[in-house]
Amino acid sequence: MELFYNHKCFVKEAFVKVGIFGYVNCIMKNEICQYISEYRLNKFVIKANVQDGWMLYNTTTGGVVFIQSEADLYESLNKLVELYYYVPLSFDEVKWVNKLREETNSASKVNYINGFTILTTTDCNAKCFYCYEKGLPRVTMTDKIAKDVADYIIKVSSDAPVHLRWFGGEPLLNHNAIDIISNNLNENGIKFQSTMISNGLLFTDSIIKKAKSLWKLKKIQITLDGTKVVYQNAKSFKEADGNEFQRVTDNISKLSDANIRVSIRLNQDFYNTTDLLELVDYLTSKFRKNKHISVYNNWLYGENGETTNLIEASKYEKFKQLQGKLIRCGLFHRYPLEKRIRLSHCMADNDASVLITPEGNIGKCEHLTNQHLIGSIYNTESDYREILRWKEQYQPTPKCFECPLYPQCVRIKMCPVESEICSWDQCENKIELIKMALVKKYESFRNKIETTENEV
Repeated sequence: MELFYNHKCFVKEAFVKVGIFGYVNCIMKNEICQYISEYRLNKFVIKANVQDGWMLYNTTTGGVVFIQSEADLYESLNKLVELYYYVPLSFDEVKWVNKLREETNSASKVNYINGFTILTTTDCNAKCFYCYEKGLPRVTMTDKIAKDVADYIIKVSSDAPVHLRWFGGEPLLNHNAIDIISNNLNENGIKFQSTMISNGLLFTDSIIKKAKSLWKLKKIQITLDGTKVVYQNAKSFKEADGNEFQRVTDNISKLSDANIRVSIRLNQDFYNTTDLLELVDYLTSKFRKNKHISVYNNWLYGENGETTNLIEASKYEKFKQLQGKLIRCGLFHRYPLEKRIRLSHCMADNDASVLITPEGNIGKCEHLTNQHLIGSIYNTESDYREILRWKEQYQPTPKCFECPLYPQCVRIKMCPVESEICSWDQCENKIELIKMALVKKYESFRNKIETTENEV
């Protein structure tokens, strides 16, 4: 057997029959049995059939393996066992994952913060009917606070590369604060890059140029709610002239031309699903071959009142209908192949990430910008009781222990969009997307092999 690893190498050989992508954190020791009948597939491994074999993805280690035949499986069994694709019949995967997560968490403690979601303002130029910030005070970050934010970032990042995420409201309503923070970080030699959540309307050629050079903007998420009429009604822009949809889609093109990746989020509900299907046709004609643009759909939460099994089933059917069209049209690129075990749910339970409000307060969640705050940029002390609350997790159920996504599932109680019992529909959808990603990875690798053979 010959092996190839994308990342950390155990064996530096060329890929022929079994290819390993990714890496593992540990090797199984003293568990090698004599016969293949004494092993089974790890239940946290997802299998996808491909043209001349099958792909295996280990959701704990992030490794991916291609196996060409049963003969390859027998020949490679020892290595597959060492890398936890196959395990002894009595092996306890849940205990293994829990121990690995505990050990990895202990070993990965950091004494710095390098992820910052910064609200330049809570004001917005739109009035989306579904906005979760509705009713909150409209506050804009002053120039002084912006400079103080930069000073805070320099102090707490401890020379670690910094990731900034511009948020609002609409962050471009106060792009001066972005300028001040970026300039100060540059002047102090801080390595950073940024992303942004925006409705995209306020971009101009000069702002895009500045975003690329000064803000070091790498990616932006822009929401579309439908074709022109549906979009205009959902956004309800202030002082609208009726051309907002065209300007936003034009700005998406300009951002991608500047090599800034654009993730278009389609906010879906029962009222606009049919229109979003029509919008996909428009986006396909405009962006299909654009490598910097991807599109995904997300169901609006908390807008339908009572939730029943019938409503949930109908939601999932509509969601899959729209997602399926995005995949068929080549616009969808959010295939979830994690490269390692998941340790946190999001920024809220990640010690290296914080939220900074326009007043300079420190929080943990972009959905709760005026609640459960943990401190201030002007005070080095944090409310550790509040920090610990953000780390409280729902207990997994027996069904969770059988789900191949268990190593990648962390559900925190404080999350306003998380529930105690996860949706199996969501798990099935993610597993299906992983299988699609495995097929794509196989096809990409096979194309490389054929290209190499042709060159020889």
